[in-house]
Amino acid sequence: MHTEPYAPEELKYENILMHVPLKDGDVMSAGTAVQHYRDWIKHESYDDYWKSISDEEHFDKITVPVHTSGGWFDIFFSRHH
Repeated sequence: MHTEPYAPEELKYENILMHVPLKDGDVMSAGTAVQHYRDWIKHESYDDYWKSISDEEHFDKITVPVHTSGGWFDIFFSRHH
């Protein structure tokens, strides 16, 4: 929806994702402060905040075979082609 021509101007990716400062990106896109987003912005590096919610910090406790997978959707990828 964020890329469709009918998307409201305030919800278009180019208006939300290019918003600076990042600390206000939640208000820009959701119209209100979003606490988890603000927590993420406050913690730029892999500090105790990220470690406390990371599954990777608990891999050594897993005693059965598992498969983990991750991914990344890069909203800017199409601009590099």
